Amino acid sequence: MKKRLTGLISRLPAICLVFVVAMISGSSISAFAEGTNTEYQIKFQDGIHYLPDADASDGKIILYCLNNKSNWPHSIPGNITEEQVPFYIDGYLTADDFSSEEEYRECMNRLSAILYAGYPHNALRLYQIRSEGYVLTEDDFNSLLVVPNNLRADFDSSLGDTIFTYADYTDNNTDNLNKLHRFLVDLGELFPDGRTESGLSYGDITAMPFYKAAFCMDSADEKQTPLQVFGAMYGGIYYVTEEQACNATQNAVWKLMYSYGVADNDMHDISSTPLGEILLEVSKTAEILKVEPEEKEVQIHSVSDDYTFTYNPEDKLWYSDEFRISENSSYNGEYVFRNLPSGITVITEHGGNYVHEGEMFYFVSNHSPEGDEKITITCNQKWMRDLRQYSPKKTESGEDVIINGKKFQNMAGALVFEKNLSFDMILSNDETISDSTGDTATTEPPDSVGQSESSAPGNNNMQTGDTEVIGLYIAAAVISLIGIASIFVRKGNGK
Repeated sequence: MKKRLTGLISRLPAICLVFVVAMISGSSISAFAEGTNTEYQIKFQDGIHYLPDADASDGKIILYCLNNKSNWPHSIPGNITEEQVPFYIDGYLTADDFSSEEEYRECMNRLSAILYAGYPHNALRLYQIRSEGYVLTEDDFNSLLVVPNNLRADFDSSLGDTIFTYADYTDNNTDNLNKLHRFLVDLGELFPDGRTESGLSYGDITAMPFYKAAFCMDSADEKQTPLQVFGAMYGGIYYVTEEQACNATQNAVWKLMYSYGVADNDMHDISSTPLGEILLEVSKTAEILKVEPEEKEVQIHSVSDDYTFTYNPEDKLWYSDEFRISENSSYNGEYVFRNLPSGITVITEHGGNYVHEGEMFYFVSNHSPEGDEKITITCNQKWMRDLRQYSPKKTESGEDVIINGKKFQNMAGALVFEKNLSFDMILSNDETISDSTGDTATTEPPDSVGQSESSAPGNNNMQTGDTEVIGLYIAAAVISLIGIASIFVRKGNGK
């Protein structure tokens, strides 16, 4: 028995997915590059440097040091007093400090990416904070084994639409294990400078959580489980403490400065903080969202263009079609299902109540879905407005402040915001609904669906094998529009 799902109604005018590469690629790297008269006293608390900043979402901007051979910008008992620490002013590196404008922009873009992806923002989801560092369960591992959508397309012959789980190892599922091995072999052919059709490099992919999980599945044997391999290989990379994430970010910044010849730097080895090495590698190609995110840049799709609930007489449950979410290429959202109606659950590839772009999900109901039931999907999307730099104020005679034979470090921070995106999928008995503009949206099913009111339950039941089809429509033509997604229940002649 099927019930048709009907229509997405946008809070905004109907706009299809638009890539805003032109807006995103522009980086605010020159902001505050020229010094102003504003003076700042850098704060230091719990190992973190920061400045109070009214523009920041939490009232402060986290700062990282840019010259590892110089003094820390805080007092150190027996070494530097609070009175000796200079005030700071806006600005530090400019194009004049590099061999070319291109090199300057490249360095600033990579610095922005490290701060954007590093602690505390983690905008690219490269790690997870755990109070005691590495602790991994099978459920955690399954969440890592979810294949990003672009990898499925780039490695279609090995990954395709396969769902991988930790049980592939425990049950010795050789088909899936061989697919993971094939993926790793194909990936190796990209080393060192190759790219996939979607533009991913070898380094981009090896930085992904999925790669780490796939490698551990392929490396495990009877003596060592994938969880044990992960602990040995990546225990200090993906699951880290706040202190580890902060240190990794700082070391990545220092090594970046050293690699571009910025003065007072000699940090050439950061192998002690492997997450730092990941951040440094990812900074070469990472896309940073530089404009405020909008709902219209996200789409919800039915995988098979079938917007129905199907009744299964064996378990007496109703099943929706599979859905996936796609988003702007610079988004990196985690979409969480909230406020599910009683009796309706969401099924995801990893078993959690959230999905990322390209991950499959569907709904299961223990009752015939009724009107006015709502499913809310939310996403807290990070975006970066500015890269800010600060330098120690010079003495009245124009000299650098020198303590114990060293200058003080210059500093940098990223002004990163988080915006909540929200989408409502509503079950309604009405055949029409008004969007935010007051316009009325139709809920007629698309011709390709091929069902009519006569397929509703009651005297006009239409049997399709063991499946009974009911008229519960969702307009496929507007399913890609974003805002309030409405699933309309269109009643027939009874239940």
